[in-house]
Amino acid sequence: MSDLLRITGMASGLDTEAMIDKLMKAERITVDKVGQEKTYIEWKRDAYRDIANVLRGFQDEYFNLLKPENNFTSTSAFGTFDSSVTLNGVDTNAISINPTGSASPGNYTIGNITLAEKGIWSTDDSKSISNMIGTGLNKANLKQGKSFNIKLDGVEKTITLDKDYSTETTETLISDLQSKLDSSFGTGNIVLSNDGGNIKIDSVGHNLQIKSTPNTYVSDLGFKNNQSNSITGTTIDFTEPLNFTGKIKIDINGTETEVDISVNANDINELSTQIQSNIDTAIGEGNIKVTNDGDKLKFVSHDTSDEIIFNSGSTDDVIKNLGLSNGAKIDKLESTVNIDISEIGKEFNINIDGTDYNIDLSDDFNDVSSLVTEINSQLTDSSISASVLNGKLVFLGTNGEEIKISNSKENIVDDLGFTNGQTNTININSQLKDAKFSENITFVGNEISFTINNENFTFNDTDTIKDVIDTVNKSDVGVTLKYNSVTDEFQLESKETGLMNEVSLSDNTGNFLTGVLGLVQDQSAKDASFTYNGVTTNRSSNTFTIDGVEFNLKAEEAGEINISINSNVDKTIEKIKGFVEKYNEVITKINDELGEKRDRDYRPLTDAQKKEMSEKEIELWEEKSKSGLLRSDSILQKVTYEMRRALYDKVEGVDISLYDIGIKTSSNYLDKGKLVIDEAKLRQSLNDKPEEVKSLFAKDSNIDYEDSSNRSIRYKSQGLAERLNDILKDNIRITRDENGRKGILLEKAGIEGDVTEFKNTMNDKINDYKDRISELLEDLDAKENYYYIMFSRMEKALSQMSAQSSWLNQQMGGGM
Repeated sequence: MSDLLRITGMASGLDTEAMIDKLMKAERITVDKVGQEKTYIEWKRDAYRDIANVLRGFQDEYFNLLKPENNFTSTSAFGTFDSSVTLNGVDTNAISINPTGSASPGNYTIGNITLAEKGIWSTDDSKSISNMIGTGLNKANLKQGKSFNIKLDGVEKTITLDKDYSTETTETLISDLQSKLDSSFGTGNIVLSNDGGNIKIDSVGHNLQIKSTPNTYVSDLGFKNNQSNSITGTTIDFTEPLNFTGKIKIDINGTETEVDISVNANDINELSTQIQSNIDTAIGEGNIKVTNDGDKLKFVSHDTSDEIIFNSGSTDDVIKNLGLSNGAKIDKLESTVNIDISEIGKEFNINIDGTDYNIDLSDDFNDVSSLVTEINSQLTDSSISASVLNGKLVFLGTNGEEIKISNSKENIVDDLGFTNGQTNTININSQLKDAKFSENITFVGNEISFTINNENFTFNDTDTIKDVIDTVNKSDVGVTLKYNSVTDEFQLESKETGLMNEVSLSDNTGNFLTGVLGLVQDQSAKDASFTYNGVTTNRSSNTFTIDGVEFNLKAEEAGEINISINSNVDKTIEKIKGFVEKYNEVITKINDELGEKRDRDYRPLTDAQKKEMSEKEIELWEEKSKSGLLRSDSILQKVTYEMRRALYDKVEGVDISLYDIGIKTSSNYLDKGKLVIDEAKLRQSLNDKPEEVKSLFAKDSNIDYEDSSNRSIRYKSQGLAERLNDILKDNIRITRDENGRKGILLEKAGIEGDVTEFKNTMNDKINDYKDRISELLEDLDAKENYYYIMFSRMEKALSQMSAQSSWLNQQMGGGM
């Protein structure tokens, strides 16, 4: 039982392992017995589940409300018809029909069909919500090399300007851009035009977005974005005056100096002055400038080619008090420039002590010196200048100024008159005040309100377009509001067809529906109209039922359509034969389980036994072990008794029985209740009294299944199929009754796919066995350890006896 490594029998020569193993075999018998009982319960649970699945298959095939053509609790299953729908002798798709169980065979006509329609309001064609019209076109900044991105239906491409448009006309700009867009996305998908000196983008039917192309030129310069010759610490708390002393270490290009820090400061200015003095004393002036950024210390290198590292001294807390971490570093502000790329249109920012200089390049440069000359020409009022030192770009003339190199913000989308990320489609998650069309909304006290079908709706400017859509659609006004990004329109339509579902709307405060969304009535609601057997009538829906026949009008048709409905007894007989066969399968399966003998000589195999057998031997053994698990089971006996009784007890209000229509119990006692069919008698019954046959099977009771107090009344008044379905639900129902219980078999053994798979009576018992086995195994482990301890003591005693015997022999031998 234990996995400990034990070395035994060394002194005594005894085979301790073998002796203990024999002792433990006797002890393991109890564990094996409990394990076998657990296995029996698991097998029996699975056997119950097999029965439950058989019952569920029967229920799904013949008692499923979602399969009306085969649901024996509905008269539709017994009304099997052949039908034809023709126009001028030819089959037509203008209508479809479905004769139900209550339909009457015969010939009918339907004609002069006009379809029922919904009431529909849509965005006026003259309004294009998705047109994008720029404002404030700035051609002065539209220079060669500048670029922007267009994303069309998920495909994104970069558009780059080939020339400077500061002196070009707007028409030239639009024409050149149109050529590039046609080349990138195909002609006609994006159309540009001049709208009062601004650019208008039309891409109806597509999702379009205009966005900036990120500037990344700093990396080509050899710098990191926002790289600087400074480092800023964390916020320092001056709630109480700072008073501390200690040391830090400052490493400049590999030379480390220990700096004495002495602080007695009430604010950041006093602190920065004192730290500046401490550093200057230790390493000299003109190396590091100490200043502040709010309540944070900032350290700036004078020489941008210096690498400066701040480390803890002998007192770790000092560097933390300065807001720095151990190893904080100011990198060298020098770089190796990639001069091989085109610099035309590239730009970046140089920030010198808070002043931004936008460096905008308009030429290609063959060497770093030429590039440096251009940079310095744009650093107009700064004492700082760029230079080339050992082939690298550096900055000279610093006197402790902070220099930061960063990518500039791409502004070409703004210069074209649009906002970065602007789209031609509406983001329904936008708040009304921020929506694409928000400038057209008239808010009254930050609100809009409107009426649909006499119900008022009010929204705040912070509500989203989706809030408006969801609120309208979830209301009881019977309409659906939606936005179609492809057709670029809002549409409001009635959920149902017919005059009773006409849509009326109006704006109360503001102009949201008729003004902003531009809703106009496209289609009035209308009833379906037709003549049926010469009588003109109408319906609110295109789907309706007349005299047991379901009609579905599909197209308007002025001509007269002929309908023929004929009863098909053969199909009904085949359905009843299938029903009886399935019933017999269920009865046979249960009877086989109830009558199977149990072979008690074959108990479940233990793991040790399985190791000594082949897979085939195990299979044959377990086949015998599993026999008779449900023999004479009371639950299954009750199921078969109730099913048989349900078929032969009289149905109140029905004058016939199964026997009368040619279905009876087999006279062979070995069949144990199976049904047999006299097909001739069944055919005659279906021809002579079809309504009584329907009632025999499908008669419904006015007592609900859930009403357990009146179950006997329900039983007497319901048809045979309804009775069988109740019995099935009693045993395999996955819903809970008034007492919170599911079907009997599910409560007993559970079924896969339901919570009862893990929570059922038999699983509880299996878990009890598992707990019992765990306890027994712990006891066995303790018992085994006890045996080893006892044998260890015995071996020790034997060893001592052997030693004493040897000593006595030596003494006696020495005396002779």
